Amino acid sequence: MVPSPLPSDLQVQNSAKAQNMSLLTVDSIPHLEEIIISEEKNKLLVLFFYTPTSESCKQVSRKIREVSVNYTKESVKFLIINAESSPDLFDLFKLTSVSSLVLVRNGYVLRKLWGRSLGHFINTVDECAESIFQSASDESYEFNRAIGNEACKPELNPALTQKLSNLVQAAPAMLFLKGTPSEPYCGYSRQIVKLLRDHNVRFGYFNVLKNDVVRKAMKNYSDWPTFPQLYLNGEFQGGLDIIKESLQEDPEFFKHVLQ
Repeated sequence: MVPSPLPSDLQVQNSAKAQNMSLLTVDSIPHLEEIIISEEKNKLLVLFFYTPTSESCKQVSRKIREVSVNYTKESVKFLIINAESSPDLFDLFKLTSVSSLVLVRNGYVLRKLWGRSLGHFINTVDECAESIFQSASDESYEFNRAIGNEACKPELNPALTQKLSNLVQAAPAMLFLKGTPSEPYCGYSRQIVKLLRDHNVRFGYFNVLKNDVVRKAMKNYSDWPTFPQLYLNGEFQGGLDIIKESLQEDPEFFKHVLQ
């Protein structure tokens, strides 16, 4: 299959400034896998899916060209994918709009943007470029599995399982979060800390950013792909959204579970 040319807005001229731009076309899953394996750890990959005839794609492509010069090759790379000529890649990420952005780091899908959310993609790229710690979504594991990378869900051996069991029972209410209660690293962790404090729940905590083994293993142990994770009396209760739902159903949820 002969790759389709980039939209004119993304065609890079042979100049010193252009040579610093991190724009690269991708035409297959093996090609994408090769890029992910070869790139430095923690580099942010921004995948832009387009169709040559779409007006919305042309608008986004112009903006990508404008902002790509603001990032170094070492921090961010923009990967341009024709959704029509590379349907396997389009389907891999379960996209519904031909004009979409997918942000990936270390094989994990951080964000997917389309429609109106594309208007804020610069802020989203900045946010993800500044932080090497981001929540993984359900799509993260599916993506890693699709390209043959199962390392995102390590196997639990008996020793590690026991360590995690001890951790989740270290306090009646045990919170696994990104950062600390005084300095949460993400909005979800900040919200659940506030929620616990608003309900006068005393809790222990574990900063998963300080231990990569625990961070990855807890996703398998809890069968839950993101943080924060809350355990009450050694039992997994869920993440922020589940806890909010539990409180809506039962305003005395914490009291009833912890009594």
